[in-house]
Amino acid sequence: MSDAESRGSPQDDEQRRAIDRASDAEGYLIDQRRLAAIPFGRRTSDYNGCGWIAVYNALKSAGEQPNAAEIVRELESGSLLRGRAGVAPWRIVRLLRRRGLRLRFGFRRKTIERLAPGGKAGILLYLRRRLSDGAHYVSFRPCTGGGGSLLCFYNVDGSAQDVRPIAALFSAERPLAALLISIEGP
Repeated sequence: MSDAESRGSPQDDEQRRAIDRASDAEGYLIDQRRLAAIPFGRRTSDYNGCGWIAVYNALKSAGEQPNAAEIVRELESGSLLRGRAGVAPWRIVRLLRRRGLRLRFGFRRKTIERLAPGGKAGILLYLRRRLSDGAHYVSFRPCTGGGGSLLCFYNVDGSAQDVRPIAALFSAERPLAALLISIEGP
């Protein structure tokens, strides 16, 4: 490999810097607003990248070494409205199953609250109460303490890791509908 190839293009360098700026000390992506340098469909990831960000973080929580560029490439082909509205949940399921991961799903709040703490990691898609705010994907993993009910959420609001039970997230966000993809393991 030549020096030029190993360094990558200036665009690749800018995308790596964006990922570094959006990451916490453990390497989880927590601030979607800092990912404007990464295109997703017809928009950029600061606008509609929450789906691929959730996949990246969930794979990391499940013990994998995710590659942001590969995830974006695979999920872009399943983006809604040519990338104007993020990624379809079935595309995320397809990506996770291709990696050999066992998944469980929840659609009702009680089912989601029961299943979420039991997996290695999870992705939650919820439709916000204000329809103009659209839907949002977040990822989470079980945290220590709290009798097993505490979850570490990533990319909820662009701040640091958010630790709380899933019921508290539901109370704060008051979603109209939600979908849980729980990663149970390989």
